[in-house]
Amino acid sequence: MEMGRRSLVDERRAQIIEEAAKTIGRYGLEGATQERIAEDCGLSRSHIRHYVGNRDSLIEAVWDYVITPYVQAAEDFRDRADPTATLAEMIDYLFGPEMEHNDDDAVINALTTGAMKDASLRDRLYGTQVRIEEAMAQTLRKAAPDATLERATDVAYTLLSVAIGSSSLSALPFPASRRLAARRYAEILIDTFVQESGAVVST
Repeated sequence: MEMGRRSLVDERRAQIIEEAAKTIGRYGLEGATQERIAEDCGLSRSHIRHYVGNRDSLIEAVWDYVITPYVQAAEDFRDRADPTATLAEMIDYLFGPEMEHNDDDAVINALTTGAMKDASLRDRLYGTQVRIEEAMAQTLRKAAPDATLERATDVAYTLLSVAIGSSSLSALPFPASRRLAARRYAEILIDTFVQESGAVVST
């Protein structure tokens, strides 16, 4: 019986977080009130508090919901054995369909905007992005072990910035050649980074 109740709690919690993400994507962080989220979920505000917690807890849960796939991807690349193949696959991911403009972008943008006024949220978002950056830097160093951590982190940050920027701009009617160019310059950056360390890699 306890397992059945736990399953219901997990199911309701997941439903609330998913609907809250949609509400934040549509109305922004400030517009996504507890009342509006509860209405979209078909639940009362007390149910929201019972299953997820207060508003801050719900917002943090939404952030984890939308960003976890990206964190998992970065750490999966870090943990793979073949550094040469992994760099090529990481580029495929950063400039592939997984990173193209999608519904998550509106949620992430709304939370990032809200973080400008909320130090606690800003710290949480920053901590997650640093985790992704660190995983990417470690992936780069596996292909170029003689490179410094500082240099690898600089390259990881640059790759992440270009990929996120390219993804955001893909919502506008730029020609496909722009995204291909962003990918190619990312490949050049990786090649240069690896060659400077004395290793050889082909992306």
